[in-house]
Amino acid sequence: MMLKIRRLDTAGTPRRVNLGAKVPAIPSELERRNRLRAELYSSPRWRRERQAFLRLHPLCITAGCGGSSAVVDHLDGHQRHDWLATFWDKSRWQPMCTTCHAIKSRAELTAWRQAGEARGGRVESLGPLGARTAAGLRTQNFRIK
Repeated sequence: MMLKIRRLDTAGTPRRVNLGAKVPAIPSELERRNRLRAELYSSPRWRRERQAFLRLHPLCITAGCGGSSAVVDHLDGHQRHDWLATFWDKSRWQPMCTTCHAIKSRAELTAWRQAGEARGGRVESLGPLGARTAAGLRTQNFRIK
């Protein structure tokens, strides 16, 4: 592939500029948080703690579901500005089946986008256990210790 090269005349000193050069993109805040989340979820610590949590809580917490839990859900999601501070707080975790978790996560993400938070704002908590989630699901009214 032939690269386009132009001469620029800046104050009498000609310079060559490679217009085909790759310029590294500066990651956005969202991209940085996504990368950090990926690192946390692939860490050995997360895998150990997730497995132990699901062993202790084998059923989905969504009322009326009763399915096998396969996902450790963070109550507040990851759209909050302080999500990292509560990531390892087990009182903010709840066991969910993959279907209920997908419904809850989709509703949270939709609410987050509609509120304009995708452009740098914040989303507050959708509530503790026992409160309605954005998906309209009702979780059982107890705290996991």
